[in-house]
Amino acid sequence: MGVAEPALKQYSLECMRRGTSSFFAGFMGFLLLSGCTARDSTLEREDLFTLDIGRLEGGIDLYSDLALREGQKSSIAMTDGLFYITNSTGRKITRYNSYGDLLFMIYNEETNPPLLDLQAIDGMTQAITRWAIAYPLQSPGAIAIDSQKNIFVADRLTSDRYRYDKETDILYDTLLLHFDANGQFVEYLGRQGKGGSPFPYIERIYLSQNDDIVVVSKTGSDYIVYWFSSNGILQHEMLFKNDDMPIPENGLSVPERGLSVPDKHEKLLVSLDGIAIAPDEKIIYVKTDYYREIFDETTGILSGSVPEGCSLWLFSVDGNGYIDEMNIPFYENSATINGRRGNETLFYTMLGVLENREAVFFFPAANGYSILSLNAGEPTRQRKRGFIDVSAEELEYSDFHLSSNGIISALLSTEWEARVVWWRTDMLK
Repeated sequence: MGVAEPALKQYSLECMRRGTSSFFAGFMGFLLLSGCTARDSTLEREDLFTLDIGRLEGGIDLYSDLALREGQKSSIAMTDGLFYITNSTGRKITRYNSYGDLLFMIYNEETNPPLLDLQAIDGMTQAITRWAIAYPLQSPGAIAIDSQKNIFVADRLTSDRYRYDKETDILYDTLLLHFDANGQFVEYLGRQGKGGSPFPYIERIYLSQNDDIVVVSKTGSDYIVYWFSSNGILQHEMLFKNDDMPIPENGLSVPERGLSVPDKHEKLLVSLDGIAIAPDEKIIYVKTDYYREIFDETTGILSGSVPEGCSLWLFSVDGNGYIDEMNIPFYENSATINGRRGNETLFYTMLGVLENREAVFFFPAANGYSILSLNAGEPTRQRKRGFIDVSAEELEYSDFHLSSNGIISALLSTEWEARVVWWRTDMLK
């Protein structure tokens, strides 16, 4: 069953996934004009370094005609104070320390200018401290780093190597590249493992328990999760279909709104909103949003849908299926809509999962994002809230990363520069 989501919800998620942010600037302006709920405590932000916009080796190309036309995505990942940034348009991968020093770059020679400060190498030598390695990257996107600093990055194939399956309506166009800690190419993974056939679009890459490699592909409204061992052997392939998503046995119960919809599942629309992987156990976190259909009282014709509730499901990879479920509260915003003052109820988006079953969510608010943390590992389902400052001018382009120990890192871009910043979620209250 397809879900006709409200325009606000659909557009906000699309912008988050693609890294574009024209929505956020407008939406944040709307909140400023209409008012919002009382702000939670603001987490301290640390601005680390900036990058020039452009093609030079230390810069990042975000606004070329190609990037805008094809919706190409650049991504950031952080581990142990090192930042890895993929530049899809520039066809390169860069690694920086927290001071902004460029340590090495993997780059496509055909699309990048001659090197200035880095030394091109074919293999590692003891004397070189900052280097560049040529590799024919096409459109690097999602990225993840394992405990040994190995780099895993999604890279799209050239169009002549795409494969389209008419029966399933799935386009297979992406490989997972594996580079070692020094940026040297090791191998590529496909759906069957080493040397396998291409994946559908890779939305996220995760490193789970024991450095298991987990690829999350998105196909329309569905997700496919490919779970590999640390040496690239496929262990599980799991399909999460929007149409098959569960509904809480006792219906939705949302204390914030006093709503309950027991045993009326046929009147609920379900939207599979996102998937994240636990860093410390073989658990998949599945977020589902639920809408209630609205019918015109006079004609009885379906006129739309409204948010009804939201759940986070814990799925055990080792054959146990869904093992737990918890309600996610709404983001509630006080606003003036059509001349009337009231509260909007909107869905948080899942940012990621920490150790010990703590899930983190966020939602764009005036001058930043509201942050919500829920602990699925505690009987009390402890909730913590906070706020992170992000100005509207920094949302020309944005990408966020949540480390397993709770550091939110972000690549934020104005029209003139890109900024790398971070916040600590352990300060949430």
